[in-house]
Amino acid sequence: MNYKGNLRVLVILVALVSLFLPGERSLAQDLGFSQVTTDASRPHQVQASTPTSYVLELVNPSPEPMEVSLAITASTAWTAELFFADELFRPTSTGFPQATVELAAQESRYLVAYLTAPAGLSEGEVGAAHVTANGQTVDLKAAVRNVPKVFFVSMDGCGGGYLYIDRNGQWDTGTYEPLMPRTRDFLEQSAFFPNAFGLLPSITDPNHMSVVSGSWPGTLGVANVFHHFAGIDPTGEPVFLAPSKDLLRWGDDGASIQTVYDVLPAGNPDVYNAFLSGKELTGHLLDDGNDTMDTIAGGIWHPYYLQDPQLRKIGDPPSDPDAATDRDGTNLFPSSQAKMYQSAGLRDLNAHPSKYPSDRWVMDSALRILFAEDPDLFYINMGDCDDGEHYLGAADRPPEWTDLGTPEVLWDDANLYNPRVNRGAVLDIVFEADYLFGRFLDALDLKQTADQSVVSLLSDHGQVTLMDDSLIDMGDVLTDLGISQDDVEMITASGSIGYLYLTDSSLAAAVASQLADYTLVHPLNQATVHPFVVLDRDEMDSGIDDVYGPLVEDGVAGNRRGELYSAWNIDHPVHDTSKVRWPDLWVFTLFRFNIIHQSSPEIGGALGTFHFTASHGSPESSWVQLAMRGPGLAVGVHQERVSLADVAPTLYALLGFSEPANVDGEAILSALR
Repeated sequence: MNYKGNLRVLVILVALVSLFLPGERSLAQDLGFSQVTTDASRPHQVQASTPTSYVLELVNPSPEPMEVSLAITASTAWTAELFFADELFRPTSTGFPQATVELAAQESRYLVAYLTAPAGLSEGEVGAAHVTANGQTVDLKAAVRNVPKVFFVSMDGCGGGYLYIDRNGQWDTGTYEPLMPRTRDFLEQSAFFPNAFGLLPSITDPNHMSVVSGSWPGTLGVANVFHHFAGIDPTGEPVFLAPSKDLLRWGDDGASIQTVYDVLPAGNPDVYNAFLSGKELTGHLLDDGNDTMDTIAGGIWHPYYLQDPQLRKIGDPPSDPDAATDRDGTNLFPSSQAKMYQSAGLRDLNAHPSKYPSDRWVMDSALRILFAEDPDLFYINMGDCDDGEHYLGAADRPPEWTDLGTPEVLWDDANLYNPRVNRGAVLDIVFEADYLFGRFLDALDLKQTADQSVVSLLSDHGQVTLMDDSLIDMGDVLTDLGISQDDVEMITASGSIGYLYLTDSSLAAAVASQLADYTLVHPLNQATVHPFVVLDRDEMDSGIDDVYGPLVEDGVAGNRRGELYSAWNIDHPVHDTSKVRWPDLWVFTLFRFNIIHQSSPEIGGALGTFHFTASHGSPESSWVQLAMRGPGLAVGVHQERVSLADVAPTLYALLGFSEPANVDGEAILSALR
């Protein structure tokens, strides 16, 4: 045998031996093949005659190319097919039952598998698919659940006015491109509520929780955002409770608030519940520690298959057509032309992408969850509009703005109330949110489930631009009114809202009267105005009227269940810091005054020092976007005044579920076909 023959025998012997050595495999067996999911054992829930999706990953860890043979088979009468997919897990090819693909050295590639249930199957009937890749098998499971998928898509802080302006920030006359073209198309296919309002306070956490619970903020027991004040500890320091569902308690017995995440699964442990938000802590108000939520995700914590958020400039989103030349976000020089308000808060916003992930990251992540997990109930909240407006101003009221002779340039437009604001940057942010909402709708079309899904588009509140350098310091006001520091336990105040916690609640009516009578000279028109609307606890329950319409909705007379009255936290106080301390007084500002608590820390501590350019909380920022599309919903414009608390009971009526006792809102009957 010659040298080459000996070498060939040696190579064969080495290969045979390697098969039996522990930890050694052939290159063909080195293929990585797995399902991308947080729980591969869970059967996806799917309606009859509808597909569900799964994401698979192929990984070639070797230094050589690898050929992979793929095939998918399904249970009797079920159908299955594979698709090649992009990085967002969206199909990029036509479906196929089998194929051969070559992976480059160390390449990974995604596939999407669709498993379709045949028509006529009953609840609970099961199906399966088996996907093989070079002899390795991944098993996919499904069960029939003839309930539509339910999706909420929220543009946090995106007020109702943005629906009616064009790309240049003017009232839309049909001549120019609308600012929100994909949303406007969606409205034509939906039950649209142009007179929808958020609940007071018009801030993030109470309103998102009102959407999913149907309860008013008072019933929920949620007064603030992230800061859930519980009192003062023995050392004199304020105590704040971490957000969790344990805070959501109502009534005299402190019963747990039931949300759509509790009701719609109807006891099915395989239903997948997800909440994804650019404001991660909001979702933690749904965390009951009992696996009710499968995913509560944001930039800090998220499933392993989502990428980490990256640095960005909030005024220059990827859809901005002139990001390289405008003066919205990135191009801050020359500084004389930079209109973005450069504050510590804005720098923090741009410097900490995990804390403030961009809308692009939120929606890209939502699509990955959508295809990988096929969630049954999914709340998606994009936060850039709210975050950006706080420092850039609100741009949804055209009469407040003046063009300076350059109609093609938006960043130099002048605002009536505040010279610091940047119209172009805000419009770019809203345009981006609309684009991303369209991306979500397109994904439902790709999943072939758009017609079988209920999609609610909403915003939790709007914003108003505040007057520049017209700050009202609540500590100074109380001092001027003769309120002793011994009478005040805590003040939190910023933007358009303040909370007063008194050491003696019996003083509330007198303090409320003094604040309501307080006057200032408005710097724009020199008129004497009353800048505060103040509610004591009786008014939280009974409701009061103001020139802006109903400020607080009333419950049934005498049942202590008004929009802002928390029976659990008010009527059943504790003498420690284990429970939310409800405000004695709510203070809402009007006329674009900016309320803070900064210069008098000896009165109630020094919490609430944010100097916002635009803010929310008061009735001026309560107009929201709301539309619902899906089977059984009546397409058209529904003019009645509705609130975000009406969304959950409308869903219950639509899908045939009984609403829990904590629901305050009412089903919007005109929206039900």
